[in-house]
Amino acid sequence: MLSNKSPIGISPETFKDFIYSKNKHFKYFQDNGIDIAVFGKTINPEESDARIYQNLLVFAYVTQNLKPGSVILEIGNSNSPVFKALSLKGYDCRKLNFKINDRETDTYDNVKTKIEWILKNDKGEIIKDEDTTIADFLYSVSEFDKISETHELFESVYIKMKNSVKPMAYSLLCFVGSINKDKQIWNNKFLNYLSGKNFNSNITDQNSLIIKDKDLFFLSESFFEKHWKLSNEIKYEELGKMYSISLLQKFNNPFLINYFQDFTYSKKSHFDLFEKSGYTKEVYGSELDEKDRNIQNYRELLAYSLITNNFEPNSRILAIGEVSESLKKALSLKYNIYKLTNPEILSDKTIVSSDASKAEIIDVNNTRLNFFPLKYFDFIFTVSEFNKLEDDLFIFTKIVTNIRTLKKDFGYVLMSFCNIFFNGVAYKNSFIYFLFNYVQKINKFERHYLLLQDKNLYSLIKNDYFLSTKDSSVTVTLIVYSILWRTIPQLPIISSVRPGDSLKKRPAYIFHHIMKSGGTSVVLTLYKWFKVIFDHTEDPNGIYRNINEYLNYKINLENVYSDCCIAAHFQFNGYLLPQRYPEAILRNKEFRIFTFIRDPLELMISLYYYSKRGISTTLEKYLTGQQNYLAEFFPCNENNYKEVIDRYFFVGIVERMQESFDKLAELTGKRKVTLPFVNKSEKDIQVKNLSQDFIDNFKKINELDYKIYNYCLEKFDKHNK
Repeated sequence: MLSNKSPIGISPETFKDFIYSKNKHFKYFQDNGIDIAVFGKTINPEESDARIYQNLLVFAYVTQNLKPGSVILEIGNSNSPVFKALSLKGYDCRKLNFKINDRETDTYDNVKTKIEWILKNDKGEIIKDEDTTIADFLYSVSEFDKISETHELFESVYIKMKNSVKPMAYSLLCFVGSINKDKQIWNNKFLNYLSGKNFNSNITDQNSLIIKDKDLFFLSESFFEKHWKLSNEIKYEELGKMYSISLLQKFNNPFLINYFQDFTYSKKSHFDLFEKSGYTKEVYGSELDEKDRNIQNYRELLAYSLITNNFEPNSRILAIGEVSESLKKALSLKYNIYKLTNPEILSDKTIVSSDASKAEIIDVNNTRLNFFPLKYFDFIFTVSEFNKLEDDLFIFTKIVTNIRTLKKDFGYVLMSFCNIFFNGVAYKNSFIYFLFNYVQKINKFERHYLLLQDKNLYSLIKNDYFLSTKDSSVTVTLIVYSILWRTIPQLPIISSVRPGDSLKKRPAYIFHHIMKSGGTSVVLTLYKWFKVIFDHTEDPNGIYRNINEYLNYKINLENVYSDCCIAAHFQFNGYLLPQRYPEAILRNKEFRIFTFIRDPLELMISLYYYSKRGISTTLEKYLTGQQNYLAEFFPCNENNYKEVIDRYFFVGIVERMQESFDKLAELTGKRKVTLPFVNKSEKDIQVKNLSQDFIDNFKKINELDYKIYNYCLEKFDKHNK
């Protein structure tokens, strides 16, 4: 049941209750003396119409949200009572009259719409230099209900309004709507156009509420008879229920996610925006003098402004690493704030559920999470970490993978870096380049060498900076460089057919990821092509929570759509590819299997160094103890290895990785991409000390593996002819 109590107050936060006119609003206007201030008398619903209501609404909003002296701009040609009432209250009121002439034609006889704008002060005097007027607030009272419904006109009016207000200023645009006897709603299409410009509400969503709301205020028949009826030709029933509907919008909001490109690097004007928006005071308690501004508070203010303008109250926000108590306190007033206190875990290993106790995530009260926060956070940000990472693509990949594990599927990630310029040249931060190439970024990369040419660039000069432990100290320039990114799960196309039926037209794929054969690089790139489904034993992006689930369950291939790609190692006996998914082998036109293979000796050497932490023996002893590793995992023998390899849709060669991936792109109809090279194992002098006799003996012992490898080389060369 709808409440008839008057609202507590009118503000951007409570405006949802004022989108359309309600009878209870008049009680609110009366209780606050708004009707007396505007019309000099008490106004009741039965003695009002939509325009009277709108005058009261505008006055209430302005006086409760803006200080006297603020520049208030009314768009319209009529003399509205609220304009005079606000002027008497000490507001700097100005009126923007307009005249629409849609009779002009161009040289091709096309009708052109022309709008003439005239700016006036509260005394009605024309202000000639209208470009100097930037309003704190803009409103209109039913001025756009009868304008021509053309997109050209809508766009022209919208741009004029947008250019007439300060950044972050609000506008309140009021319209008249009508419900006919068939319960159909009419309003000017300009209303729907504005609603599509990120206004406070999708107006069409309100229609069902308006029709059902018993408290809806609309023009009464008695008021119509007294003040509206001009002739017997117009009947009350024909007008329908005429009510007011309003749009409140923050114009020129630079902090919306879609506009993040402007914040890719730090600018002096950004501090002015933080100040004007009140964010500096909200975070630090007062405005910052120029001498108090620094790289760290820039990054904190950027994170704060992005969060407060794009995320609902009570959203879960995770800070990676240290943030100031001021920022934490400011955010905690509206949001659920958490902090990852040991960010090094993100680069150490791939986090899984068994690591819940190791990932030290605490809330605002320093209480530690006692569960694994899989897909838990709406927004993740860092203002202090990842500036001095080791230049290792495998580490970069682990960080991104772990962050994806912690954030919700449609969540966002903000990473702000302190970039260094020395002698006018950017000091390389490979992680930034990696992110701009391998995540779904919101902002585009800005070339570093151009930044120093921007007079608006915000930077700091730092003396006695050490670029490396080997060099002496130098003077450098510091700036902030940021990337905003997200991941969006790829959902299959909704269809009336079962998933498996689509495979008859377009196949799905299975990537047989042989360890240390370029698989990590491949998986990173497969994200650009497919919806990747991991069939690993314990992978945060996979479907199994532990080894027992992996052993007892598998993917139902009947539920796999076209253009999906299952990625797995298939490395345990009993769970090798033909054992785990024999149906995929039989349905090779519906499931295309591919893999990448490398020289058997190079493969085993890489495995040795990759697993060295758990191996105490030497490289030679390790290699001597291995025999036909590849043959075990296909699996195959001397008699059938060619037949087994022929089941694969494609076998790439690691030593010719980019060439192989280009060929796979061609065969699958995907666009070619440049592969990253990650997960490289560091090697020592033992490799160089392997004698030719030892190598020849290894090849002899692993003869089957080399037959497999050479056959794959032969097939690959045929593919390329």
